Amino acid sequence: MAKRNDIMGVGLAGGNSSRMGQNKALLRVGEETFIGRAANLLQQVFENVIISANNRAAYEAVGFPVVEDVHKGCGPLAGIHAAMASAGKADIFVLSCDLPFVDVSVIERILENASGAEAIIAGDGTGPQPLCGLYRQTCMKVIQGQLEVKEYSVLKLVQHMKGRVVVFEGEESSPFLNVNTPSQYNEALRLLTPP
Repeated sequence: MAKRNDIMGVGLAGGNSSRMGQNKALLRVGEETFIGRAANLLQQVFENVIISANNRAAYEAVGFPVVEDVHKGCGPLAGIHAAMASAGKADIFVLSCDLPFVDVSVIERILENASGAEAIIAGDGTGPQPLCGLYRQTCMKVIQGQLEVKEYSVLKLVQHMKGRVVVFEGEESSPFLNVNTPSQYNEALRLLTPP
């Protein structure tokens, strides 16, 4: 499969990691950090991949270009904003670092269902997953408007754009299991590390 060059892959490094007690983006699974794992996965599908982060210096060693938030302390919406601003005319595919069970098939299925929509995100039995999805450049004006009025919800952006949710049902285990706490990290290591 040829890599897409009309869409930029964006690994979202995440915020304060307060529940983890340390920067979860730099936690390791084998030889990879969580953010490196997300970026490497995106690189299988997209020619251009960046990391979007609130602090450039923390991620320069990961090996991908890093774009720093312009709007500090405004959560993932600020990361999407910064990535979109750096992508030129390309749309962006966003994947949060704390979704280590997402694989290429998830990304491809979202892309297959992207026609005619401006925000296309994943969803499962627990609800929509706005940090795994495709955002078109047409979202930029709405994002800027939300940042101006301090409405930082990415889900609100999807609703504003009349976005589409691609629902993943019947999976043996959800690819959208979040890793936010030490116990979730230990469980992820157990599931992701070969015996």
